[in-house]
Amino acid sequence: MKRKSTKILLFLLLFFCVAIGFDSASYAKATYKVTPKTLAKVAKKEYGAKWSTSNTQHYLGFNLYMKKLSKAGGGTLVVGKGTYKLSNPIQIPSNITIKFQDGVTLKKVMSTGVSYKASSILIALCPEKDYQKKAVYGKYNCSKNVKLLAEDGAKVVFDLGYYKDVLGLVVAHNNDVEIAGITFKGLNGKHYIELNGTKNASIHDCYFGPNKKSTVAKLYNKEAVNIDLADSKVGGIGVSYVKQDKTPCKNVEVYNNVFDGCGRGLGSHKFSQTSSGKNIYHENITVKGNTFKNNYDNGLFMLNWKNTTITDNKFYHIGNSSKMKTTFTAHGIAGSGLIGITITGNHFEKIGKNPIYFMYKENVIRGAGYKGIKLYITPEETELMVNNTATDCGEPHNEKYAGYEVVYFRNNGKSAKENAVAVDFDNGEVNYDFVTKKK
Repeated sequence: MKRKSTKILLFLLLFFCVAIGFDSASYAKATYKVTPKTLAKVAKKEYGAKWSTSNTQHYLGFNLYMKKLSKAGGGTLVVGKGTYKLSNPIQIPSNITIKFQDGVTLKKVMSTGVSYKASSILIALCPEKDYQKKAVYGKYNCSKNVKLLAEDGAKVVFDLGYYKDVLGLVVAHNNDVEIAGITFKGLNGKHYIELNGTKNASIHDCYFGPNKKSTVAKLYNKEAVNIDLADSKVGGIGVSYVKQDKTPCKNVEVYNNVFDGCGRGLGSHKFSQTSSGKNIYHENITVKGNTFKNNYDNGLFMLNWKNTTITDNKFYHIGNSSKMKTTFTAHGIAGSGLIGITITGNHFEKIGKNPIYFMYKENVIRGAGYKGIKLYITPEETELMVNNTATDCGEPHNEKYAGYEVVYFRNNGKSAKENAVAVDFDNGEVNYDFVTKKK
């Protein structure tokens, strides 16, 4: 009888736990708060004074907390006010939220003070145990459910220090990522965020500051946020743990950000294809409510994007300092290889050439073996482009298309008047039967 009563009691307890939403995984999750002094103390205790230098102690401390949180099944790290010097990356496993309080700066440094070298990465969304292994993550199988969030109203800075070829965040083969409220500064030759082969990602309410002034023209096609995939034929990603399996990005939202003074704000600079020659597309990308200003090349540059929505963005002073003569430069929005595109409610002002420009594109040098890509824009999608506005924008590369805010080339995508489609925002006109001179 006693045994039966015990079973009934255990059953009732289990039923109660399920009813209130209790589970062991959520119970196990932990929360810690750190400061620069906290991290220095735990790093010195774990590794000793020899290895825990002023430039290494913070990254070592961060990664000790990442391991503690991972063992607990995930959780939250609250980062308190102060400057954190990072010679090597914070390596973030799954189910981690990092909340940054007001006055936090993550500052890249390029010396360690010990026998190993500093890394060219600030943060990598990969568990520490796998970070230096070769090609261990593909598809969307690396760290999942990761959030990097500035607290409401907090000023949080990720400073790359203008060091050459330093990456801010490596987000590769991940799933379910949110990055919000961060000010990025100090870019020189790479990207603030390398979004590579990742799905379900949200980047919002961030500020992406200017590239190094002396190199922005030379490195004009370096996007602040790069939407890319790992493909050795186009140069790969150069990060050890990443498989070069050509996994595209899917379900990406980029909204309410400012891209200021970058070579390019957002986009891709290469495209990829399967071994049989089929295009590989980044899919379901939403670009909404952003401000692109003072960019040297283009605000937004797309290659092989499918099902893309671009709404309610502002593009100011794009490409006005560029001296490049190529057709794809100095536009608000440009690119090729587009299927399913919605562009509406955007405003363009003081753009060097046409606000919007699309045509046939080939890879140059790396990836040159892939066949060129063209456009698949429907009449309905074209008509919707009328619902944008423009002020004081420049003339196109080819004067035949002067006076139009949108120019793209259908059919084989080549720049020929029989392929040209043009849109005039002011008059609400779409010209499918192009004439040599409009005005």
